Amino acid sequence: MNVWRLFRAGAVFIAVAMALCEVRVQGRAEHFLDLVDVVPPSASGIDPSDLLRVRPSDRSGGDSHAPRPVSPLTITLASLDRARYVVGDKVVYEVVVTNTSGRALRFPTLVDPRIVRRGMSEATLARVGLIFEDAVFGMQIVASQTLYGATAVPNSMELLQPGDSLRIRASGVWWLQSALKPGVPSRVVRDIALKGRLHMVYMLNDVPIQRSENAVPIQLQLNY
Repeated sequence: MNVWRLFRAGAVFIAVAMALCEVRVQGRAEHFLDLVDVVPPSASGIDPSDLLRVRPSDRSGGDSHAPRPVSPLTITLASLDRARYVVGDKVVYEVVVTNTSGRALRFPTLVDPRIVRRGMSEATLARVGLIFEDAVFGMQIVASQTLYGATAVPNSMELLQPGDSLRIRASGVWWLQSALKPGVPSRVVRDIALKGRLHMVYMLNDVPIQRSENAVPIQLQLNY
């Protein structure tokens, strides 16, 4: 069996393991994608020019004063497993991505970066996660999960009709990516307004980075 067939078989297996299912309410479908127990494989050994990658500028949070196109998707932070965290803790969260456009859209569902190549038809990368801004901790992106899909890869894209949504259950660790301001005391505790974050790249039309309109209040403790 050649390497490509192994990759394709892996895609089908991972798609099944992620427990993708659907609930239909009043004509609108809510799909469910559980990523909590899925471990993304390494992309080592793959030509970097073939991989879908998040650009360095994506860490900016996507805010700009320039006019931005209207996104066909919105994200909502639906739940968190706790109300208080210490940096280094695991976090389990759910976000809901909703198609608010008037046309059907495909959303990627694979965690394996080896399966989808940059030149494939409708190759798409989506990154979901959490984000907050704080006077002490600054702007931080937390617990991001990257998803890949293309029309050429079976079971790698979920079709969202207008009004449909995809509930994504994911996990990560409370590591702070951005440097803290000087003089932050150890074990400081802050009240944080946490939001969901969505970024999609390699689509035919640019989709601006989205933050959820809602925020979930938590307490975050720096533990050093």
